[in-house]
Parts: sequence; structure tokens; C-alpha cells
Amino acid sequence: MATKIAPPLGRERVLQFADDSLRRLQTDVIDLYQLHAYDEGTPFEETLDALNTLVEQGKVRYVGSSNFASWQLCKALWIADLNGWAPMVSVQPNYNVAIRDIEAEVLPFCADQNIGVISYSPLGAGFLTGKYTKTWTAPEGTRFDVMPDHWDIYENDASMRRMEGLREVAADTGISMVQLALAWVIGQPGVTSVLIGCRSKSHVDQAFQAEAMGLAQELRDRINALG
Repeated sequence: MATKIAPPLGRERVLQFADDSLRRLQTDVIDLYQLHAYDEGTPFEETLDALNTLVEQGKVRYVGSSNFASWQLCKALWIADLNGWAPMVSVQPNYNVAIRDIEAEVLPFCADQNIGVISYSPLGAGFLTGKYTKTWTAPEGTRFDVMPDHWDIYENDASMRRMEGLREVAADTGISMVQLALAWVIGQPGVTSVLIGCRSKSHVDQAFQAEAMGLAQELRDRINALG
């Protein structure tokens, strides 16, 4: 069982939020307690000390992070090692065919330091499902309709090129964009697990089908080359 806390990440708030989560989740221990983002406004030592307290109290088994840069992960490991505190064991980044920033530093760092990578948004909040084109209007009720600011992440030439390239691969192979996108990220080197957001049973089925299908190396290489 995992949960996250967003900034601010002062000691008292970190401790209280964990207690609140335990109560809401109706459990005695959180398996993985994650920082949703790095907090520039709080000394990192204070935050990590609070996380270690939770581990020592038996309320949390492991601590992790989300949306951390490689230098932030490195700093977390260094401070924890220096003080004998519980180390970060995972990071939760946005990673999919369209958004591949973590390949430059985060993935290599995590592989070197044995940090788990639990990627989220494998379909790019719907961007990689085939709903969208270069000239688009967000369908009513979709993520980009409800949260238009989220579009800023994907409104760039690289993401558009990768999305259109994935569409071409789907057309050539007869495999849906959804299955291609899921199978690609599930099988990427360095990815430990993938978070799937599902609104229906069919979404769950698609995820299992993609995992079972895998992705031929030729197709993986072609998608990787969309660069």
C-alpha cells in the first residue's frame, strides 16, 4: 500500500499526514510513503528526518519520491547515508512514449543506485490513445478538458512528433496506440512498475493484454527512434 504527501514538507506536517493516511486507509502501516515533489521551502534534512522517524515508529516500511530530478535523488541518498536514516527506495516519474526526459539522467542514476522506478501516466493522460491530433479540441470530460493546464506538458514539437509516429506504427501493425504505448513503457529497461489509471474494466483488460503481449524488439526500436 502506497501513498504520497505534497509540499510543504515540514516535520510536523509529514508526521501528521502519515497518521491521517493510516486512519483513512484503515491500516497500521504504509508500505511506501512518497514525497510528491521536492520542497524548496523546507530544509531537506528536516523532511528526511521526519520520514526516518516514521520508519523507526513502524508506521512506514519504505520511503520514496515522485517527480524528483537525479540530483535531488542523489542528495536524498547522501543525507540519509550520512545520518543513518532510511534511504529513498523509489521514484515515481512521468514517463511515456511522448515524455522521455528521465532517460537522460534519472533512469541511469536509479539503475546505478538500485532505486525502483514506478512510472505514471503511461498513456500521457490520454494523449497517446489516438484521441488527439496536431490540431485538436479536447473531447468533453477528458483530462485535458478538465485540466487544460496539463496540456502544457505535451504541447511541444517532440511530443507531437512521437504521438504521430506512434499512430503510424499502430496503423502499420494493427496494434492499437493504447497497447503499443503500454507495452513500450512496461518493457522499458529500468522501469520497475507502471501505474495505470483505469475508469472501466476494459481499461484494466487493455493493461493486462499489453503486459502479456510484450513488444517485439523491432517495434521497440522503431518507437525509440521517434526521438
